[in-house]
Amino acid sequence: MCRLLAADGSTSLLTLLSFNVGVELAQLVAIALLLPSIYAISRTRWATPFRVTAASLALLAALGWLFDRVGLIRNPFLTIETAATTHPWTVVIALAPIAAAALLADRRAMPRTMSNPARPADAGLHQRGG
Repeated sequence: MCRLLAADGSTSLLTLLSFNVGVELAQLVAIALLLPSIYAISRTRWATPFRVTAASLALLAALGWLFDRVGLIRNPFLTIETAATTHPWTVVIALAPIAAAALLADRRAMPRTMSNPARPADAGLHQRGG
């Protein structure tokens, strides 16, 4: 960040704009890489447990950050957070087999037949009046 500052302490507008655009593009790439796995999980019965687990981990990370910032304790999750943000490919690569396992577990638990092709969550949709 210090390299963005000129000798007199001012910043170049182009440098600052380039930095911010680069950060936003990196976030879009991360989302694009994670979305297929997250979508696959969302189509299974594991969607709710996955969502609750992910939200709980995000809450723990946020609380660790908060407690560290106010000086209560050192962030106990700092090493994990640093690893995940420094090596985002690890998160992408780790989530893909989790999605594959959820899809396989869902497929094995609910064999589809010609007489019952719909998922249990979808089965009641066609029975409603309309």
